[in-house]
Amino acid sequence: MSLDTPRRRRLAWILLLVLAAATRFWGLGWGLPHTYHVDENAFGDKAIRFFYGDLDPHFFHVGTLHMYALAGMWKVYQVVGGFESTDAFVSHYQKNPTTFYLIGRSLSALLGVGSVLLVFLLGLRMAGLGAGFAAGLFLTFSPEHVKISHAMLPDGPTLFFLLLTFFLIWRIYEKGRALDYALAGLTAGIAMAMKYAGHMMVIPLLFAHTARILELGLPKKKIFLHPPLFLFGATFLLTFAAGCPYAVLDFPRFWADFKWQSGHLMSEGHFGSSMRQPAWLFYLQYGFRDNLGRWVQYLAFGGVILALARRKAREWILLSYPLVLFVLIGMWKTRATRYFLPLAPFFILLAAPFVEAAAAWLAPRLRALVRRTGPAPRTAAVLTLLFALVAVAPSAVRVVRYDASVAGPDTRTQALEWIRWNIPPGETIAHEAYDPPLPGKVYALFYRNSLSDVDLNVLARGGVQYVVVSDINYARFTRYPKEFPERAAFYFDLEKEATLIKSFVPTYDEDLLDLHNPTIKIYRLGRTPDFRFPGHFERLAAAATLKKSAGGGWTLEASIEGRLGPYVGERVGEPYARLLDSAGREIARLVLREGPVPSGDFQASASRKVADPPEGTRIALGYLYDLAPNPLRVPPEQPFFKEAVLPKRLDAAARREGRLEASFRYGPEH
Repeated sequence: MSLDTPRRRRLAWILLLVLAAATRFWGLGWGLPHTYHVDENAFGDKAIRFFYGDLDPHFFHVGTLHMYALAGMWKVYQVVGGFESTDAFVSHYQKNPTTFYLIGRSLSALLGVGSVLLVFLLGLRMAGLGAGFAAGLFLTFSPEHVKISHAMLPDGPTLFFLLLTFFLIWRIYEKGRALDYALAGLTAGIAMAMKYAGHMMVIPLLFAHTARILELGLPKKKIFLHPPLFLFGATFLLTFAAGCPYAVLDFPRFWADFKWQSGHLMSEGHFGSSMRQPAWLFYLQYGFRDNLGRWVQYLAFGGVILALARRKAREWILLSYPLVLFVLIGMWKTRATRYFLPLAPFFILLAAPFVEAAAAWLAPRLRALVRRTGPAPRTAAVLTLLFALVAVAPSAVRVVRYDASVAGPDTRTQALEWIRWNIPPGETIAHEAYDPPLPGKVYALFYRNSLSDVDLNVLARGGVQYVVVSDINYARFTRYPKEFPERAAFYFDLEKEATLIKSFVPTYDEDLLDLHNPTIKIYRLGRTPDFRFPGHFERLAAAATLKKSAGGGWTLEASIEGRLGPYVGERVGEPYARLLDSAGREIARLVLREGPVPSGDFQASASRKVADPPEGTRIALGYLYDLAPNPLRVPPEQPFFKEAVLPKRLDAAARREGRLEASFRYGPEH
């Protein structure tokens, strides 16, 4: 009795449909009514402008069909919603785009589910029910595919039409019908009109076409002179022109944008991308992991080896597209895990038969071990399912975490509410891309795409009191400080010199959430013209000595004298000296004066016994301050302080001498 029955196929299809829909529609309204995805906003704004009659997008970095599709669905919403005019409809979009974005994201989610079912059907057609179900399961829990299915972007729909094209190409290999050539040209043209992706499908098409001609023993001239092949090309070009008409009607602009995008991908790279690491190595490290899954990626490598070992036409048809595309994107300067997405289903279709082959190899050996005889199809089927479930488990956990995270309040929305509650209107706030949508009518805003375009001195002199940053932006530089030293230095200085008053960290902080729920940090620079230590003072002289006592043990002595500046709104108190080990951890703290520092001239000194300090110990001099009056309704995450860590260290020579001295002077004469 065959284990591959219509009933089991229906059951597998329904199960995959439910899982794929659940993982792609859960959290689909993330962030709304705020629109946090820069690319979503760009495509939405271009689509809504079509309603004023100009269908030329004046933008060809990607194809325009997806934008037309958005506008078409929104037109239905306009008619059903009974909006009295185009102006009223566009105004509704601008005030509250929630419904518009849900419609656009639903297209991505629906076609994302469709992609899962296509992969299932391809695996079923190519290798049987076990491989088909495993392939569908792997794409169901593909972290990158789930994420892209939550966004109003052309990536997900493009992948659907790429897979539909490959499905038709496989039918060309099996049956060779002219209709399938025409339909493959149509679907590839749609993919091309969405994101300039469909042209690469000519690679597996030529492999499938050639393999069929050779296997049937037809004249070899048909490899090049076969009417259905030209039918594919004609329908491809016509469909692309229909879906992206202004590529023809506004060809100079199209060609200029196309060349710019090609140069951006091939030689320039994204703003903040690391250039030192080769793109192909990046995809080996992260592209497979984030698109296939932490463990499924290794099955894909096994599938590639198995396919190369078999060396059959079927394997070459499947291998041709992902291997060529991997070499191509591996040469780009711009790199992102989403660029690997068009390859992912094909590597998954290689991984699934490898799982089934491994199960088929192991099944008779396992039965022999337990002394069972006879055929072992059921054992192999159970092992295939077990292997697939184990392999997909880490990805499933990541996907569930992602969906749960985006289904909750976005960290930017939480940060915006906190800012409105704690920062008084009229204050000056510096912020950058991917930050909360701060209201310009309430606060004085200083914006840069990246605040690392300026420095803290500029912000301080400009009267900036608060700085808001997002790790979507700053992590691009702080992860690669050697490649972006000046930009990374800005964020390191901000961490060191400003006071972190509030941070918003997602429950699950991982790469998959790079554009969702970022870590938001809110700093306060202070009101003094010089944000660094000792910015509150007109002059300051401080000294500290760490010395070994004659009877054993160590003593920390420190003194300070100076004059406060005439700065209002911040109250200085508790000057201190502290000892830090080589890792920057506090060993001991000595407060020189309790309470506020008086206006005018002042001085203070103190000493205390400390534990035997380790080699590498340094001395830090600083003081605390607080806000007067304090607008914050909750305490800041760290105290307001300014501090200088002095360069001298307790090295071997200083330990033998039993003494470490450090001093700091600031004032007009210094």
